[in-house]
Amino acid sequence: MLDSHGQIVATNRAWEKFAADNGAANKPQVSVGANYLEVCQRALAVQDEYAAKALAGIEGVLSQRLSSFSMDYPCHSPHELRWFSMNVSRFQTAGENGVVVTHSNVSERTLSAKEISHRSKNLLNLVQAIALQTMKATPEDFSRRFSERIHSLTLTQDLLVHNANHQISLPELVSSQLGHFSQLIGDRLGIEGPFILLNSRAAQALGMALHELGTNAVKYGALANDSGRIQLKWHLDPSQRQFEMSWREHGGPPVHQPQRRGFGSSLIADAIKLALKATVTLAYEPTGLCWHISCDATNVLSL
Repeated sequence: MLDSHGQIVATNRAWEKFAADNGAANKPQVSVGANYLEVCQRALAVQDEYAAKALAGIEGVLSQRLSSFSMDYPCHSPHELRWFSMNVSRFQTAGENGVVVTHSNVSERTLSAKEISHRSKNLLNLVQAIALQTMKATPEDFSRRFSERIHSLTLTQDLLVHNANHQISLPELVSSQLGHFSQLIGDRLGIEGPFILLNSRAAQALGMALHELGTNAVKYGALANDSGRIQLKWHLDPSQRQFEMSWREHGGPPVHQPQRRGFGSSLIADAIKLALKATVTLAYEPTGLCWHISCDATNVLSL
């Protein structure tokens, strides 16, 4: 609580804890008797724009130009990003005007909003890239191929939204992208690997890659006949902190190196390499397509 001159006349335990968390425990400048307006003015000396807004807001309420004032401001600790909301309201006692100033931790709300904005921009950029590259690679079949790829991306986004902390398990991602082959699992489609929680970047990249691999298998590979098989495996080496994943086809029609490299090949090779900082091997062997990736586990895991 501040009197009409900005002097601190009362604090509570929450304020004392706030001061302690920010390295100002028991310091005179934040204790009863100190002038809070002077604290804000000193912060102006280091060009703190939030201090300028806070000072103007408190002075506005004290002078009754404003009925109340609120603002969000960053107050980061050495260990985490934090945002607080400051609210200023009037009070009157013994004929003297003053203000009540409260500080509330709103880090979760603020950082979530910033994360949503960041993810939205990234997603729009990804959709734009998919549209442009699909048009270049298959202009005669743009509508169908673009719709298929956006549907794949949508499946991954749905999982991210509906899972806490934007995490997806790798088995869950595989199921979403290869679910239309469910009747083949255990017979012509072998899937083997441990439970792993992926971060959103890895989920998007691997989801698109699995979609392309499955689509190509139906059109040209192991699922283009009645006898081909696919083996999908992934492995996490805790000691080496290394993640590996492979897709191997055999028994399908004869495989030939494509005469030109399309956008699908870029998604399963270049995009994975860039997103996960991975080593990618894509081999068109006579027995079938072989795709293998290896990267630092921290580029894949949700930590």
